[in-house]
Amino acid sequence: MRSWLKNIITILLVVYITGSAWYLFVSPGRLKRILFPPAPCSEPIRYSIGTIDPRFGISTSTIMTALQEAGASWTKPVGKTLFAYDPNGPLKINFTYDDRQASTDKLKDLGYRISNDQASYDDLKEKYTALKRELEQKKAVINTKTQQMNAKNAAYEAEVTSWNEKGGAPEDAYARLQQTQKALKIESNQLQELIATYNTKTDELNSLVSVMKRIADSLNLKVDQANNINEGLGKEFEEGEYRMDEQGNESITIYEFDSASTLVRVLMHEFGHALNLEHVDDPTAVMYYLNQGKTNTLSQTDIDAITTLCRQK
Repeated sequence: MRSWLKNIITILLVVYITGSAWYLFVSPGRLKRILFPPAPCSEPIRYSIGTIDPRFGISTSTIMTALQEAGASWTKPVGKTLFAYDPNGPLKINFTYDDRQASTDKLKDLGYRISNDQASYDDLKEKYTALKRELEQKKAVINTKTQQMNAKNAAYEAEVTSWNEKGGAPEDAYARLQQTQKALKIESNQLQELIATYNTKTDELNSLVSVMKRIADSLNLKVDQANNINEGLGKEFEEGEYRMDEQGNESITIYEFDSASTLVRVLMHEFGHALNLEHVDDPTAVMYYLNQGKTNTLSQTDIDAITTLCRQK
């Protein structure tokens, strides 16, 4: 029995060692970081452009300018180049377009002013309230007209059936039924137009909710205020995300920004994570967990964090 157990343990050990060796073999970058971790700030983090969804409508040159500005912000306090562009750089910068950016773009196309401040939030909330009231009225009109259409259609079908059972309608009745059919067709088209307008406005309302939720998160508004807009919208909005997968591959993915300035600040925050900086408690800091700052300047808390990191050996 003991011999059998010993054999099982030996097999498991072999599998574990083999698996670990294979994992490190297929990931030389990870192996290097494990065996010879570079001192913080001793060499620049090399980044490259990954995938850019064309729906963002942003040029590569604009992205490069934002990346350079974001990297320079961390370089200045320590006097060292912390980030450098490399076409084959391991840190991939991706732009993934989803409902968050689509909502922002939709509202901008409709003439909405969007920024991460209380004034913008209050303005959007006012428009949200007015639009919601308008949609409630449109829905009531659509429901009434739908009921009327159903009643008219039922009466028309009943008369047609009645005449068919009698062998056909006389000429004057037939002509009247033809006119009724045309009128019903016109009413049906008008109702479909009302429904299409209602659906378009509903999409606008949903976009308002999405953008307001993002601004509410950025401003750290009370939960009940956000819930007055739409309860249960899900987790906190993430404009960008830094990740390192199990193989040691690093990436920064940008999901949403409403201006070039906002993009720079999001990149500054994610670059901070790439440097191994954590979130701080200072609401004015770039490394605060919410993006509620109005300038692309490091706070003293950010500066203290990066200088402390770069002093480590």
